[in-house]
Amino acid sequence: MKYFFLHFEDLDYCVRLSRAGWQVLFVPDAVIAHQQGVSSASRPIRVEIYKAHSMLRFLWKHGGRQKWLVPLLVPLIVLRIAMYFLRLAAQRLLRLVKQ
Repeated sequence: MKYFFLHFEDLDYCVRLSRAGWQVLFVPDAVIAHQQGVSSASRPIRVEIYKAHSMLRFLWKHGGRQKWLVPLLVPLIVLRIAMYFLRLAAQRLLRLVKQ
């Protein structure tokens, strides 16, 4: 995948614009309405995988001297996704038991 499917695309734009000489501004008073969980509601595990992929792609693309860290992060990311999956499974199991 040569693009950021979910997440990190905004950081990629900021880094690229900054390197091109533009000034990236942070506006702390800005208000953004975000529909929490709309992207991940139907397939949360897949979204976590896309997030992880985008993070690794971002680090590989802009990591500079720290690119060697990217392969070392993969096992940690896989573990995080596995823990997330187990948490979701436990929550669903508890909901079924309560019914």
